[in-house]
Amino acid sequence: MKGMKRIVCVAMAVSLAALAFSASAHAAAKTVMKEEARRIDLAICLDTSGSMGGLINAARQKLWDVVSELALAKPAPELRVALLSYGHNGGAPSHITVQTELTNDLDTVYQKLMALGISGSQEYVGWVLHDAVTELKWSDAKDALKLIFVAGNESADQAKEKYDFRNVCADAIKGGIMVNSIYCGSPSDGIAPGWREVSQLADGSFAAIDQNNGTIEITTPFDKKIAELGAELNTTYVAYGAQGKAGAANQIAQDSNSAKMGMANFAARNIVKAQALYRNSKWDLVDARNGKDFDLSEIKKEDLPENMQEMTAEEQNAHLDKMEAQRKEVQTQINDLASQRREFIEVERKKMGEKGDNSFDAAMLAAVRSQAEKKNFTFRKNFNEGAGDE
Repeated sequence: MKGMKRIVCVAMAVSLAALAFSASAHAAAKTVMKEEARRIDLAICLDTSGSMGGLINAARQKLWDVVSELALAKPAPELRVALLSYGHNGGAPSHITVQTELTNDLDTVYQKLMALGISGSQEYVGWVLHDAVTELKWSDAKDALKLIFVAGNESADQAKEKYDFRNVCADAIKGGIMVNSIYCGSPSDGIAPGWREVSQLADGSFAAIDQNNGTIEITTPFDKKIAELGAELNTTYVAYGAQGKAGAANQIAQDSNSAKMGMANFAARNIVKAQALYRNSKWDLVDARNGKDFDLSEIKKEDLPENMQEMTAEEQNAHLDKMEAQRKEVQTQINDLASQRREFIEVERKKMGEKGDNSFDAAMLAAVRSQAEKKNFTFRKNFNEGAGDE
């Protein structure tokens, strides 16, 4: 009998040691994430005046491509995106709208982007840049990459008596914020030089695109399977708290919105969902548990999902471990397909020649890569490379 008790005690000790090791490893992983993550702050300013329907649709179609490109950056970035619109009528300050502050809630950014309407004619480039520079809470980290993209098709000098873009760009670069301009028109017309000056004054890049033919959509043999895996990925989210139901519902809603923009867009979104920079810690317990100073025991019972409310602490952690493991498995499968998809698209783009370069996403991707490299980011060749190191 004494021998049996000794065995039980040893087993309990081993079990407790394993739990302690698991907790220690989990804490260590969070510390590594905190130390290695570098901030990328990206503000997108879109002209929503009556002639800009093509631009808005281009942004809707290509946001996920741009974000998935950033997911290849090393070290793994912590991405925040802000969305501002300008060009609608109504007088100051209603013609400039901060749709979202800088946030890592990419679903909310996309929700706001999909809801944008077009109307008006007050296209004040200097003003929207001023609001982006002064009203957003930019990172103060010295190694942060801080970017603004402003896109439109009218003179950048409108309302310069209020906010001259030349002065605003000078303030931006003093704060380490680079400004990139995307002019929706011919690079040889009389308006283009002002847009080119916007970028030159703030160490950014200039691009001129045809907004109505400015997107290239390449469907691939991998898109359907990626979409199926994206739906499977959603089942690993564990909604909690006041924002739980709304957050989970918005994730599904933005899946639907993305799918409406085409299979290529939907595949790109689901690729983003498989990356570390797609986080929903405000409503998902799996992501929240990987955050700094999170303590599951502090979550009220009624704020937990129903199936976890009667679990012991050990059972709760075991359940979240299971969901996290399932998520990583699905993400690995998506990344395998994403890498093959990326190679397929590169081949197709080369076939297109110059046509593939005159697009909204090509303009953004070229600028983001170049400017990230100036901040000592490097880029993985595909989604598998170094994935186990993140």
